Amino acid sequence: DVAKRAGVSKSTVSRVLNHPDSVKEKTRTAIERVIRELNYSPSYFAQGIRTGKTKTIAMLVPEYSNMFYSEMFRGVEDVALAHGYMVLVCNTERHSNSEEEYIEELLRRNVDGIIYNTYQINEKTIRYLQEISDKIPVVFMDRIFHKNEGISYVLTDGYNSTRKAVHYLFERGKRNIGYIRNTEDIAVIEERYQGYLQGLRDCGL
Repeated sequence: DVAKRAGVSKSTVSRVLNHPDSVKEKTRTAIERVIRELNYSPSYFAQGIRTGKTKTIAMLVPEYSNMFYSEMFRGVEDVALAHGYMVLVCNTERHSNSEEEYIEELLRRNVDGIIYNTYQINEKTIRYLQEISDKIPVVFMDRIFHKNEGISYVLTDGYNSTRKAVHYLFERGKRNIGYIRNTEDIAVIEERYQGYLQGLRDCGL
């Protein structure tokens, strides 16, 4: 309908929607006017049938109430929206079985990528994610799992940042430096604790 009213081919309309810079300004302006007149909105579902893409990213988190993950989501969503993507947040509630069920469901929904966060490392889940990373992009968060080439990850260095925090306090005359440890079964918390201990050793405390 847009192509017919604008007097152009469907492929030209498609280029305006997907690669507007490749279309002459006069033609692009005319097509955009018709799009507004017809109140046309492209269907990602329909496009997905043809392209195999859904413009959707899944972000798996072990506990959405954790402020760390809600802040991360805001950053991920800002970048995703700027590139025309939506973000699904899947709260796995710390259970590895839920993680695998979520991943299988996400694959059925044909998501374009997965951002994976976890509290506890489950080797079976990690291997599964490594296998599917050949089909869709997977980014591991907050931990280096095996250091294999081709595995994408974003790492927060809890060990060295906590070690530096001890140095910071020591340099300001503090000698009795406490640490609130929380639980031992979360890898990143244990790394921070080890960084704290190393910081004490560095400073002779």
